Amino acid sequence: MKLDIERGTVIQLVDQWEGIEEIMVEIKRDNQIISFERAYNYPLFTGHCNCGDQVLVNTTAVNLSLGTGGYHMVMCNLSNPNLRKDGNGHIMKLRYTPYQFAVNCIEERENEKSGQSDQNEQLEGMPILLIEIHSALPILVSTLKKLNPSIHIVYIMTDGGALPVYLSRHVKALRELGWIKGVVTVGHAFGGEMEAVTVYSALLAAKKYWNPDMIIVGMGPGIVGTGTIYGHTGVEQGENINRVSVLNGKPVFVPRISISDHRNRHHGISHHTLTNLSLISLRPAYLPIWEHHLNHPIISRQIKDYDLENKHHIINISAEEDELLGDLEFILSKYPLPITTMNRDYKKDLDYFLSVITSARGAYYLYNR
Repeated sequence: MKLDIERGTVIQLVDQWEGIEEIMVEIKRDNQIISFERAYNYPLFTGHCNCGDQVLVNTTAVNLSLGTGGYHMVMCNLSNPNLRKDGNGHIMKLRYTPYQFAVNCIEERENEKSGQSDQNEQLEGMPILLIEIHSALPILVSTLKKLNPSIHIVYIMTDGGALPVYLSRHVKALRELGWIKGVVTVGHAFGGEMEAVTVYSALLAAKKYWNPDMIIVGMGPGIVGTGTIYGHTGVEQGENINRVSVLNGKPVFVPRISISDHRNRHHGISHHTLTNLSLISLRPAYLPIWEHHLNHPIISRQIKDYDLENKHHIINISAEEDELLGDLEFILSKYPLPITTMNRDYKKDLDYFLSVITSARGAYYLYNR
């Protein structure tokens, strides 16, 4: 196990929004300043930070050049170590860790939004969009809002990536725009309007409480990948195909497609998508793919080699490139934040953006059937 911890002094509160603070920390060793570092603080665990506070920061991920966008994580505010939060609920998240805390999950009967259900409750054919990486979320929602400004969408965030929903600036922006009606955080993820133990409960509760037109399911920022077939947290979406099918929903799988990614395992249709569709899912999903991509030699070969046409319902989205670029133009003009995937924007990975836009169009087609 590797764990790096440093002691520092808060010198600036850079920004703050619901559930999170962005700060600058002065790191010292042997009374010598060695660096000034960016850090995230979650007041839920450590209280609010003020300039001059002494803090312990977890520097492991940044030291390994992994994730978190170059931010350390505050572990403890030594200047204000005593913290108590009142609330209801008996379901522990981050169980058996020093940060375990109780939430009132929708499965608990005393929850006013209780999703208590019986086996007869169903999704009744609702399209459920399944995403493997978080960057797809704003593209999907923006496109659906262009197609139908009154469409109602709920987001279910799983625990395959970041656990605090507060870390997602995309969720914050989509909430402020009013483009998503609500957020459910599942498993050890936390911070949504509803907390849920399982994806099954989350889906039924979201439908019961918000009555959306569509639900998007996927992890928060940051996917864990290893380059092995099964060693990535995106495999959850193959399992979610099965979950949605059991509840009589329409699983719409958003394929991860890139022509610009020169890593063999992610070129064309990513191996994450291929593994989910060929090895993990036990039920068929709807798979919208742009006609231009279906005719691409690499992608057409992958579809044939993995027998996707027989295992799933491929929806051939026949659209001129100008139509999809029009959707992209809408996103760029109306959505307030930059969107990147693996640090690539639309100029560097246009096919990824167009493939996600295509998935939104496919889901909207199913919604109107």
